[in-house]
Amino acid sequence: MFWSTFNNFQLSPNQLKSYGGCLFGFAGDQVEAQGYIELRKTFSDGTLAGTINVRYIVGNAFSGYNMLLVRPSLNRLGAHGDEVAFT
Repeated sequence: MFWSTFNNFQLSPNQLKSYGGCLFGFAGDQVEAQGYIELRKTFSDGTLAGTINVRYIVGNAFSGYNMLLVRPSLNRLGAHGDEVAFT
């Protein structure tokens, strides 16, 4: 999750848990993680819905995206390949 999204959710930085790593690949740079937060999230494609806990690593970088969802979360939702288009 990007820092701007974290702020838009009006979450407190005090809710972040320590994360001792960096993120790589954002605009080719190394991004220091601010921490992580675990949130319960419901995903829906309009007909099916699933709710899971998602651990978001928060990084302070500019992006056109709000957050990136990686394979472990998609697997828990039962998503395979291109069949999922959640809004």
